[in-house]
Amino acid sequence: MSDAGTRTVTLAGGRRLCLAEFGDPRGTAVFYFHGLVSCRLEAQLAGATASRLGVRLIAPDRPGFGGSDFVPRRRITDWPADVSAVAERLKLEHFAVLGISGGAPYALACAHAPPPGLIGTGVVSGWGPLHEAGLHQSMPPPIRRLFALGRRLPALGRWLCRRWARGLEHRPERFLQWIEDHAPEADRRMLRQPPVREALLQAHREALRNGIEGLVHECRLLLQPWGFRLQDIAAPVELWHGEQDGIVPVPVGRAMSRRLPRCHAHFLGAEGHFSLSLRHLPEIVSALTCRTDHEKRPRPR
Repeated sequence: MSDAGTRTVTLAGGRRLCLAEFGDPRGTAVFYFHGLVSCRLEAQLAGATASRLGVRLIAPDRPGFGGSDFVPRRRITDWPADVSAVAERLKLEHFAVLGISGGAPYALACAHAPPPGLIGTGVVSGWGPLHEAGLHQSMPPPIRRLFALGRRLPALGRWLCRRWARGLEHRPERFLQWIEDHAPEADRRMLRQPPVREALLQAHREALRNGIEGLVHECRLLLQPWGFRLQDIAAPVELWHGEQDGIVPVPVGRAMSRRLPRCHAHFLGAEGHFSLSLRHLPEIVSALTCRTDHEKRPRPR
């Protein structure tokens, strides 16, 4: 596993956005949006599958993570413009987007306000809009408490989030161990594999190498209204969720699938948060790239 495909794109105003590419450089383009405490290196776990499927996997660091500049007032709804700028710079005519866990809101933002060339949208083990009625109650107790504090005592909620982020910055191994200790068996088996564990630790360390501000800001964004409603997304969305997921429980995925007007949902009974994307990536990517290939063909007149 390597970061050999890393490059930095300079956006309007001089802001830098870092990305890495994996898979087939001539293949169908799929943007990979990483999870919450992560960065572009997370996508290296999908590199071999992308190569085998003829997919060019493009994994950008969101602002404040990894090598991308922090943007103090950024919103989730700003992300489609960044994706559009990167696609233009890379001369992509067509592409799909795939949001994993905390990357799901960003994929859905692209589906809500599609950048030119967007063909397909996928969400895997995705965070839902927790401010909407009932969704945050399905989340694990630490997230429920943070959500409640963020609404009732914003200053205390920010302090706790900052403290949590500082702990992650200095000891990412403890965070990964905590996840493993509370994970279903499907995830534990996956997290015990040395290549998987090392890749996730690399992604955690790289995500916070320039500080915690990006993570703290992203936590706030995920806990407040996103700037759009799922019900207003007109584009089709492919959604996958493991029924054993202990980080984003399956009721969140089911609620999202009901609210998305054009959702094709896949709920897998034996999978957790990590095992789903790692074990089923071929069919996930194939569903998006098949849609892309179909859309690229000339349409009959």
